Amino acid sequence: MRGEAVVKLTNEKIPYFNAPIFLENKTQIGKVEEILGPINSVYFTIKMSEGVVATSYKAGDKFFIDPMKLLPLERFLPKPKGAPGAGGGRGCLTGQELPVRGVDARGLYTVLRFFYTGECLLEPTSAIPIYDAAHRLAVPGLSAACDAYIRRVLCPETACSLLQHALRFEMADYASACSRVIRSSFDAVVQTDGFLCLDMDALLRLLEDNIPHQNEGSVFRAAWRWGMSSVRRMQDMPRLFKLVKVPNLSMRDLVVLAGPLPAASQLPRSDGSKSGREDAMGGTSGWRDDAAATAAAARLREAQEMLMNSMLGGMDLVQAVRVAVELQAALLTSDPS
Repeated sequence: MRGEAVVKLTNEKIPYFNAPIFLENKTQIGKVEEILGPINSVYFTIKMSEGVVATSYKAGDKFFIDPMKLLPLERFLPKPKGAPGAGGGRGCLTGQELPVRGVDARGLYTVLRFFYTGECLLEPTSAIPIYDAAHRLAVPGLSAACDAYIRRVLCPETACSLLQHALRFEMADYASACSRVIRSSFDAVVQTDGFLCLDMDALLRLLEDNIPHQNEGSVFRAAWRWGMSSVRRMQDMPRLFKLVKVPNLSMRDLVVLAGPLPAASQLPRSDGSKSGREDAMGGTSGWRDDAAATAAAARLREAQEMLMNSMLGGMDLVQAVRVAVELQAALLTSDPS
C-alpha cells in the first residue's frame, strides 16, 4: 500500500504482547503469553514520513526499531467494566469493548490463536463454533474459510455433528442443508458415531423432521439405538416413544427390527471436545479410569439385556424400560463404585 510499509518483527520474545485476558464476568484468566505461548513474530505497518514512500524499500530490507519506543499492547486493549485500571471510576471503558458476549469459549480461543499463528485446524466438530466466533469478531478471512469448509464436508457421516452445532448457533439455512442430507441417507446416518453424539433437543428435531419422510420401522430403530446407548438415555425412551410410533409387532419381532445394540463403550461428547466423554452410564465428569469405565459399560449391558428379556417375556416396551432403569439405579445406589 502506498505510504505504508508492512513489516515482520521477529525476536526471541516480544513482551509487549503480554496483555491480560478477561472473562465476561471480569475475572482475569491470565495473559496472552500464558494462554497462547511465547509470541516471537508479528506483522505491523509503518507510516512513512512525508516525502518517503514504501516503494523506496524492497522486500527483505531491515528496519531498526528502538525497543524503548514500543508501547505495551495492553495500552490499546479495553479492560472489562469494573476491572482495575478501566478508567472513569465507575467502570466506563476508554476503548471499544470486544464483541465476545455469548461466544463459544473454544471457538474464541481458536480465533485468538489464529491472530498470532495464522493457522487454524478445522474439524466437523469444531468448525461451526470457530465460524461463529470469527464472524462475531469480524475476522472475515477465517469465517469465510470455515463457511467453505462446513459446506464441503457435509455428508451422511458428519451431518449429525454439524446439525447439532448449526442448531446451537442458530444457523437455520445450514441446519436445513444438514437435514436434507440426513433425510436422503437416514438409515446410514443413524449408524454413525455422530448420531449417538446428538443431545436430546437435536435428536427430537431430527426425528420430527424425518417422521413424515421415513417408514415407521426406520424411525423407531433410530430412537431405539440412541436410547439404548446409555442408562441415562434409557430414562428418555418413554418420552421418545410418545413422539415415535412403535410398530404394531410382537415384542420378538420388535427386538429383531431394532437391530444390533450400540456397543457398551464410552461415547464422544456431543461438542466434540476431548476434555471429557459421556460414558455408558451417561456421565460427563471427565475421563474415567479403566475400572470405572468397565463397570459402567457392564451396567449398561446388564440394563440392555434386562430390557430385551423383559420384552421377550411379554412386558410392554415402556414398562420394560422403566423396570431396567429403576433396577440399575438401585444397583448404582447400593454400589456407587
